[in-house]
Amino acid sequence: MSALPILPPTLKPDLREARLEPMRMDALKQVMAIENAVYAWPWSEGNIADSVKAGYQCLTLVGGESELMGYYIAMQGVDEVHLLNITVAPAHLRQGWARVMLDA
Repeated sequence: MSALPILPPTLKPDLREARLEPMRMDALKQVMAIENAVYAWPWSEGNIADSVKAGYQCLTLVGGESELMGYYIAMQGVDEVHLLNITVAPAHLRQGWARVMLDA
C-alpha cells in the first residue's frame, strides 16, 4: 500500500498544460521568486546555481506561455536519487503538480 495520496479526478493535473524542461541559468530570477515566496528559509541563488553547474538533475515545470510553475533539484546516485528541493509556485499548489515532478 502506498502512502501517497490518490488525487480525485478534479485535482489531477492536465499534463498538456505543462512540460518539464532543464533549468536554465536565465530562469534563476523566477526560481528565486518562487523559492522566497514559499520557504521561510529559502535556498540562496548561489545554492541553486551551483546545483545546475554541478550537473544535478534540475528541472523546471513550465506551463502555458512559459510560466514557471515549479522546479526540482535531485542528485542521482548509483542506485538511488536524492531529492534536494521540490517546489510548486503558490498559484499552483494543491493541484497535483508536485506529484507530476516526483513521477518524473
